[in-house]
Amino acid sequence: MGALINFLALMVLLFAGLGQTGSLPPRVGYGIAIALAVVTFALAIVRYRRSK
Repeated sequence: MGALINFLALMVLLFAGLGQTGSLPPRVGYGIAIALAVVTFALAIVRYRRSK
């Protein structure tokens, strides 16, 4: 699960960067980045609770 969390975190940065530079429309880039960030955060919480 750690590799998936790392991959999703990198995808968040990628889409936020694409939205910021204008390669993607900002609303689309930021929207995807926010959705991925929420999923990544939820997976990180699940991983943390399993380790306890």
